[in-house]
Amino acid sequence: MLCRHHKFIRLLGLATVFITPFSNAGQDIDLTAQIVASTCQVEISNNGVVDLGTVTLDYFADNVTPTTDYSGGKTFNVNIVSCDNIQTTQSQIKLDFQPQSGSLAQVNNQIFSNEYEQQSTGAKNVGIVIFSTQSNEQTFNVRKTDGSSQAIYSVASGNLIPSIWTFYSRMQRVNNALPPESGMVRSQVIVNVSYE
Repeated sequence: MLCRHHKFIRLLGLATVFITPFSNAGQDIDLTAQIVASTCQVEISNNGVVDLGTVTLDYFADNVTPTTDYSGGKTFNVNIVSCDNIQTTQSQIKLDFQPQSGSLAQVNNQIFSNEYEQQSTGAKNVGIVIFSTQSNEQTFNVRKTDGSSQAIYSVASGNLIPSIWTFYSRMQRVNNALPPESGMVRSQVIVNVSYE
């Protein structure tokens, strides 16, 4: 995205996968971009740190999916501070949560993977999910099953700045066919905000 402003969200309990710095000579590069009319500057509550606390392995029930509105997590706010080039024809804001580096969980594109999973002290088969919890609206996972953002909201330009958007994050078993293992969970997530 051209000229996009973003803030880091460090979600204690969220994860990302590392990209290896190796490349092969003669390998093709596929570059993609998106140009939007307006990007926004944001602030994240608690300086972008969401501490999900400690849970026991019993927390990870078999029937809880990445779309289940399930207790045991924490809410946080994304505050829209400013947006550039606001036009009266624009009518929606998009908050796109992505792993800071790496990818979503391999088994499910709605789960942010645990960057500590490969370490001896890291929890296994545990990731993080983020839900939109806007007032008077249905709660939903911010990622679609294909991994794209679905945190897109209709808003008039006069109601955009300032505005506060509320989200909820919790730990999630990545593969329900396998048991979770105890340990540390962490992910670093970027939220890109644009007004279209």
